[in-house]
Amino acid sequence: MEDYTKIYDMPPLPSTIVEAVNKERFAVFIGAGISRLTGCISWSELAHGLVEKCYSLNCANGAIAKFSFRQKQQLKEETDYKKTITIIKEIFSENGYKGRFYEEVDKLLQVNMERAECPEIYNELLGIRGLFLTTNIDTHFDKLFGTNVVFHDQDFDFEHIDQTKLYHIHGSIQKPEGMVLTLENYFDRYQQSSSSTNRLHGFLSQVFEKYSILFLGYGFGEFEILGYLFTKFAQGSGQQHFILLPFYTGEESLLKLQQYYYKTMNITVVAYRADEAGYAKLSGVVKEWVKEIKRRSIDLTRRYRQIDDFVTDIENA
Repeated sequence: MEDYTKIYDMPPLPSTIVEAVNKERFAVFIGAGISRLTGCISWSELAHGLVEKCYSLNCANGAIAKFSFRQKQQLKEETDYKKTITIIKEIFSENGYKGRFYEEVDKLLQVNMERAECPEIYNELLGIRGLFLTTNIDTHFDKLFGTNVVFHDQDFDFEHIDQTKLYHIHGSIQKPEGMVLTLENYFDRYQQSSSSTNRLHGFLSQVFEKYSILFLGYGFGEFEILGYLFTKFAQGSGQQHFILLPFYTGEESLLKLQQYYYKTMNITVVAYRADEAGYAKLSGVVKEWVKEIKRRSIDLTRRYRQIDDFVTDIENA
C-alpha cells in the first residue's frame, strides 16, 4: 500500500497507474509546467510579456492609446493571469491590433534553450503508454506526434479515442482564433449549449469516466482550470487520479492541506522533494516511472512468456 503522506526523493509509482496502463485506460494531462522545463515561458510570464508589449506599442507613436504606466503596473501585480490576458486582448482588439495580439503570443511561446532545464522531457514522457492531453497551446510536444495532433473542435471523436494522438483541449497556436486564452474563450469552450463544443464535451466525459489520469505540470493556481473540468465531467466517475507536485523538506503540513483540496476531486497528491533540483526533479521522476511501467507492464510479461514458449519448443523439437 503506497503512503502518500510523505515527501519522497523518488515517489513510488502508484499500482493504480500500472493497472490502468495494462488496461489501456491511462491518460496524462500536460500543463504549462512541462513546456516551461523545455525552455518555454510560464502563464505569468506570458501575461506579463503581453502587458509589456501592449505598453511599448502605446509608447510608440500612440499606436495603442490610453494605456498608462500606472495601468501597466497594476496589471503586472494581478495574479489572475487569465484576467490579465483577457484585458490585454481587448485593448489590442479595440485599437485594431487583434492579429498583432496573436503574433505576440506566438513569439512569446517560442522555446529559449538557455532557459531549458529538461529539454528532453517530452521524449521521456512518450515512454509512458497512455493517452496524452494538454491544456497548453504551444506546439513543443506536437513534433513527436507528426500529423496525429488534434485541436479542431470537430476532430474530438469521443467514439474512437486514439492513444497515438495528442489532444489539445484548449486549442493550438496553429489556429489562433480557436485558442482558449481569455475569459470569453473559456465560456465558449465549455458552454454545454454550444454546438461547436459538443464533441469536446463528449470526448472529455469519456476520458474522465473511463481513464485514470495523471496530471503533470500544473501548479495550484493553474489547476483552477481543471477544477472546472472535474466539476463538469468527472462527478461520480469513480476513477482514481493523481498529480505530481513538488515540496520542500518539512512541508508535510502543506502537503496535507493540498491533499484536502485535491481529495474533493478524487485526486491523490504524489509529492516529490524539490530541495536540490527544484521543479526539474519532475524529469527524474518521469524517467523512473517510465522504467517501472515498462518493467511491470503486460507487454513485458507477454514477451517473457513468448521467450519461454520458444525455448520450450526448441527443447521438445
